[in-house]
Amino acid sequence: LAGELSRFWPLLALAVAIGAVGLVDDRRGLSASLRVLVEMGAATLLWVADLGWSLFSSDVANLILTNVWVVALINATNLLDLMDGVAGTVTSVSAAGVGVLAAIEGDAALAVLAFSLSGACAGFLAHNLRSPARIYLGDCGSMAIGFLLAGLIASLPLEAHAGWVALLAAIPLFGVPLFDVALRIFLRVRRGVSLMTAGPDSVANWLHARLGSPPRVAYSLDATQAVHCGLFVSALRLGDAAERDCAFELGL
Repeated sequence: LAGELSRFWPLLALAVAIGAVGLVDDRRGLSASLRVLVEMGAATLLWVADLGWSLFSSDVANLILTNVWVVALINATNLLDLMDGVAGTVTSVSAAGVGVLAAIEGDAALAVLAFSLSGACAGFLAHNLRSPARIYLGDCGSMAIGFLLAGLIASLPLEAHAGWVALLAAIPLFGVPLFDVALRIFLRVRRGVSLMTAGPDSVANWLHARLGSPPRVAYSLDATQAVHCGLFVSALRLGDAAERDCAFELGL
């Protein structure tokens, strides 16, 4: 945590706290409302530490956006962790995508943390994708990883893309889990089923019925997330190049 990395100590400390809450939930069980309140508290502290979203002129809007973003990514990761390897592969690729973009933008500290998280998730898979699996993420792992990714993505230097454009641009970096949540919400609202209950309506469940094994599901979602990240980074770089060419032609 020396030098540039020192600005991220609140993110890491809060991730440990979120992981501890997840561990309690794994052992004893916590209500969904209590978990969301804890997540919102962590999101607020993250924003106070200047590691949340700052896309708008209104502090209230930025605080609300940070809370929604953090709660969404934590629970998207948690919901995706329903079979061996799925959450670990997707989050590893997502973190690597953040690292690549941070490196391109010259934020070495952010790149180091993102690549470290990606490597940790990849190392975990060596044990989680065994048959039978030797270790699991549980709520402890999935909540901590989701929180870390939420903070890392919000810390990306996207100032050149104002307001909602920057937020929409960042979504593909976590595209698979967010799509999974959106699909669940759509299907459950249509069927009149509570959003707070478990059910076999995940993208991973659909793929498992067709591919036949958790590793195949994990690798297919892994590849999909890699495509999302690759397209996002490429599109952002092409957009930046186009802006520079336009500015050069206009003599700016």
